[in-house]
Amino acid sequence: MKCLYGMTANVYFVWGRYEEALSNLQSLLKHSDKVNDREMRANALNGIALILITKGEDEQALKLYNQNLGILWYLSQ
Repeated sequence: MKCLYGMTANVYFVWGRYEEALSNLQSLLKHSDKVNDREMRANALNGIALILITKGEDEQALKLYNQNLGILWYLSQ
Protein backbone atom coordinates (compact mmCIF):
# COMPACT_ATOMS: atom_id res chain seq x y z
CA MET A 1 0.00 0.00 0.00
CA LYS A 2 2.60 2.54 1.07
CA CYS A 3 4.82 1.72 -1.86
CA LEU A 4 1.99 2.24 -4.34
CA TYR A 5 0.97 5.64 -2.96
CA GLY A 6 4.54 6.83 -2.61
CA MET A 7 5.68 5.74 -6.06
CA THR A 8 2.57 7.15 -7.74
CA ALA A 9 3.06 10.45 -5.91
CA ASN A 10 6.68 10.59 -7.11
CA VAL A 11 5.63 10.08 -10.72
CA TYR A 12 2.96 12.78 -10.49
CA PHE A 13 5.47 15.13 -8.85
CA VAL A 14 8.04 14.63 -11.61
CA TRP A 15 5.34 15.24 -14.22
CA GLY A 16 4.41 18.50 -12.45
CA ARG A 17 0.98 17.21 -11.50
CA TYR A 18 1.19 18.41 -7.93
CA GLU A 19 -2.46 18.05 -6.97
CA GLU A 20 -2.48 14.37 -7.94
CA ALA A 21 0.79 13.84 -6.05
CA LEU A 22 -0.66 15.63 -3.05
CA SER A 23 -3.78 13.46 -3.15
CA ASN A 24 -1.70 10.28 -3.14
CA LEU A 25 0.43 11.50 -0.26
CA GLN A 26 -2.64 12.50 1.74
CA SER A 27 -3.99 8.98 1.21
CA LEU A 28 -0.65 7.62 2.42
CA LEU A 29 -0.87 9.88 5.47
CA LYS A 30 -4.36 8.60 6.32
CA HIS A 31 -3.22 5.02 5.87
CA SER A 32 -0.21 5.60 8.13
CA ASP A 33 -2.53 6.82 10.88
CA LYS A 34 -4.82 3.84 10.38
CA VAL A 35 -1.99 1.31 10.78
CA ASN A 36 -0.05 3.48 13.27
CA ASP A 37 3.13 3.53 11.17
CA ARG A 38 5.21 6.55 12.21
CA GLU A 39 7.91 6.08 9.60
CA MET A 40 5.27 6.03 6.86
CA ARG A 41 3.72 9.16 8.36
CA ALA A 42 7.08 10.94 8.36
CA ASN A 43 7.63 10.04 4.70
CA ALA A 44 4.17 11.26 3.74
CA LEU A 45 4.65 14.54 5.62
CA ASN A 46 8.01 15.05 3.96
CA GLY A 47 6.51 14.52 0.51
CA ILE A 48 3.58 16.84 1.18
CA ALA A 49 5.96 19.52 2.47
CA LEU A 50 8.07 19.21 -0.67
CA ILE A 51 5.01 19.81 -2.83
CA LEU A 52 3.99 22.79 -0.70
CA ILE A 53 7.47 24.30 -1.05
CA THR A 54 7.25 23.83 -4.81
CA LYS A 55 3.87 25.59 -4.80
CA GLY A 56 5.26 28.47 -2.73
CA GLU A 57 3.42 27.59 0.48
CA ASP A 58 6.54 27.85 2.62
CA GLU A 59 4.97 28.43 6.04
CA GLN A 60 2.70 25.38 5.82
CA ALA A 61 5.61 23.31 4.52
CA LEU A 62 7.76 24.37 7.46
CA LYS A 63 5.09 23.16 9.89
CA LEU A 64 5.04 19.77 8.20
CA TYR A 65 8.85 19.56 8.14
CA ASN A 66 8.85 20.26 11.88
CA GLN A 67 6.30 17.48 12.47
CA ASN A 68 8.44 15.19 10.35
CA LEU A 69 11.53 16.09 12.35
CA GLY A 70 9.73 15.32 15.61
CA ILE A 71 8.69 11.90 14.35
CA LEU A 72 12.19 11.11 13.10
CA TRP A 73 13.67 12.17 16.43
CA TYR A 74 11.19 9.93 18.25
CA LEU A 75 12.02 6.99 15.98
CA SER A 76 15.75 7.45 16.57
CA GLN A 77 15.40 7.02 20.34
